[in-house]
Amino acid sequence: MNNSTAAFPTTELRPLNGTTELAVAEATAQPGSRPQKVSCVLNAIFATIGEERVTLAVVRQLPCGTREWLLQQAAQYFYPDVRWFESHCTHCGHPYDLSLNLADAASYQPESDVLQVEVETSLGMRSFFIPNGAHEEAFAKAGPIGDPRRRFAALCGLSEQAEKEAMQFDEDDIVHIDHAIEAASPDVSVETTMTCPFCGKSTTARIDPLLFAFPHEGTILQETHLIAMAYGWPHDQILGLKVRHRSALAAMIARDYRQTRRPTSWKTL
Repeated sequence: MNNSTAAFPTTELRPLNGTTELAVAEATAQPGSRPQKVSCVLNAIFATIGEERVTLAVVRQLPCGTREWLLQQAAQYFYPDVRWFESHCTHCGHPYDLSLNLADAASYQPESDVLQVEVETSLGMRSFFIPNGAHEEAFAKAGPIGDPRRRFAALCGLSEQAEKEAMQFDEDDIVHIDHAIEAASPDVSVETTMTCPFCGKSTTARIDPLLFAFPHEGTILQETHLIAMAYGWPHDQILGLKVRHRSALAAMIARDYRQTRRPTSWKTL
């Protein structure tokens, strides 16, 4: 099996420095749909996926489940180990805390790595792409129009009349298409289920790494600003530091500033 087409491929991460952090922060802060942000985050964090050098075009062609798995891998780069989250019970609405390690997320890998499936329909045999990032982005751009299964049948269909045929398929066709695509698609759980400690009912929480796991522009720029004032280093040199070194230097400068009530400078030392 070619690793570049594997459901859960090997990866090479970019160096964890300020340049990478800022690119990720800009990706999560930009306007646009979630699929667009995921594409930009993956492009910012990974140097290679499988055997391919990463570009936006490459990450947009990856299956949706593979992209979600890679997003969780990227989140662990910034947010390792177990963390606590707050969610609300879907029954009683009471807030509760839960612990989660993204490395423990359940995953499904199909028996074979294929990019398309064939389904016998009332219109004859039809072929469909496994939904990928480009399909996700197009789906999000179109908005909630009609049955999402038919929309994906139109987006993923290989027929020249795919959009027209998606409206002509009967309900059995749509069910069979949906099942065939799902069976051939990698999947990673983005939900966790637990018993609510207040009402005792089973409740589900959706965990989206985009909402908590990645750095914010403001923090990076603030640390860069402090170091630039103290040392006089250029912006690119500071962003080239390892993240933990930049954060440690910024913390020491801020501590000295609080103690002396004036900016600390070693430019003349």
